[in-house]
Amino acid sequence: MPSFTKQQQTTSERNVSFSIDGAYDLYAMSQHSNITSIAESPLLEGLLYVGTDDGLIQVSEDGGKNWRKVDRIFDVPEFFFVNDIKADLHDPDTV
Repeated sequence: MPSFTKQQQTTSERNVSFSIDGAYDLYAMSQHSNITSIAESPLLEGLLYVGTDDGLIQVSEDGGKNWRKVDRIFDVPEFFFVNDIKADLHDPDTV
């Protein structure tokens, strides 16, 4: 089975500094290399999506036998928290 997360240090271990306004977000969201969301396409059987708390999205088009990592999403921070992932109800290429 592939590693779905980055398995890196938590935000506090990386010596990242935030504004005082960011303190809530920093400690409210985990970054412990956990899967936080799983979705299956309602249009294509076997099309699966997995999101993690350390900013990765993985896609499987064969029911989980093989996985492809989405490395970057334009204009999104590297360690974003994937709170929820949903496959589109009308377009199998949209999540």
